[in-house]
Parts: sequence; C-alpha cells; structure tokens
Amino acid sequence: MFNFLVACSASNESIKKQNIETEKETISNSLPNSKEVYDFAQRKFDEVTNYGENYEPEIHDELILKETATHFNIDYDMANTLYMKEEMGSNNHALFEPKQKFITMDLFKQIQTGMTYEEVKELTNLEGTLVPTSSDEEISEYKYEAEGNASVTLIFSNDILFTKSQSGLAKPEKITIDQYNQVVKGMSLEEVESILGIGEFGGDMTTPNATTETYWYEGASGGSAQLIFYNGTLGMKEEFGLQ
Repeated sequence: MFNFLVACSASNESIKKQNIETEKETISNSLPNSKEVYDFAQRKFDEVTNYGENYEPEIHDELILKETATHFNIDYDMANTLYMKEEMGSNNHALFEPKQKFITMDLFKQIQTGMTYEEVKELTNLEGTLVPTSSDEEISEYKYEAEGNASVTLIFSNDILFTKSQSGLAKPEKITIDQYNQVVKGMSLEEVESILGIGEFGGDMTTPNATTETYWYEGASGGSAQLIFYNGTLGMKEEFGLQ
C-alpha cells in the first residue's frame, strides 16, 4: 500500500508540473513580444509628448504604460516588464527617450563647425542622409529634415564639419530698398540688425582665414537680400529685386 501511494503521489506531482508548464506556455504564447510593446509605447510617447517636447517623466511614464497595457490586454507590471526587456542596456535615466523629429533653428545654431559627425549625431539624435558627391573621399555632405519644407545641409572634410547651411527654418524680417541702402560694408551684425532687424541665418563656414556667416532678408514688396559677414563684420551684400 505504501508503495502504491508513493507511486500515485509521484504521478500526481508529475501531472501538476506538466500542467504548470502547459499553463506557462499558454500564457507566454498569448503575450505580445517585447518589440511590439516597445514600439507601441514609443509611438504613444511621440503622440502624447509631441516627440518629447512636453515630456514629464513623473506624469507620462505611468500614463503611457497604462495605455500600452490596455492596448495589449495585459497588466501594468507585464507592460513594464516587456518594455524594459527591449529597453535593456539603455543608459537613459528616464523611462522613455525623447526623440528629435527634425532639426529646429535653435538646434541648428548649436551645431558648430569643428564638430565631428558623431558629435553632431549625439547632439541632434538624428542620422543625416549622405548625399552622393564627387570622387573626393575627404568631403561628406549630409542632408537633414527640418520643419515644413525646410532643410539643413552639413558638409564635413575628413569627418570635421566645416560648413553648414539651412533653408526655410525661420522667417526673416521684411525690408525695403531704402533700409538695404543704409547698411554698408564694415558694419557689425548688431549695427546691421539695428537697421534691418533680424534676418534668417543661412549658415556659416570656417576656413583658416575667416569665419563666414550668411543672412537673408525678404523684401516688403518682393525680392530678397543676402548679407555675408566675415569675422563679424559685413563684407558683402547683394539684393535681388528689392523695392
């Protein structure tokens, strides 16, 4: 009798273990994978925080994980576990990582000549699109998306940024031909802006001899003007149909 009971007990234990394993497998198969959870949470993050612009970790982390859990019909802790499984290895202090959707004028101004491509990437959290150029392997040109129809171009020589330019990131002041005629070569940027207002910063370039900055202005009645400063003073100006 004793041996029979032992045998039955062992058999029941085996069945229990098998049932547990089967239950675990069923639960596992019904769960979304960590990549699905991570991708959904990041999309929700972009939507709720406007790509990180309004991100407040103490508010949005819990909110986004709750919405993720509801979407996949899992509990909050499981959503957090699956998200962190995919996120594992990140050095972020916050749960979600704010991402740049595009380069803004403020960000454009932070990009400095002399930076390497990797330093620009770290600053912007963006990959540039490499533009096919001539056979000169030392020169690399990258395009970046900006708000609206704007764009940014960065040109590197031996991986060092030596010129940057942008188009459409900001609306310049509208000026007249009379205002334009008041500015003369040798004026500082501050002196020019006291007459014309703030123009659209087109970009800068650093050479061994000078730092060049370009500004654009729109005409109040059509046309435009370009002003180029060398080492901080107006060195060239040109107008195109100002009235």
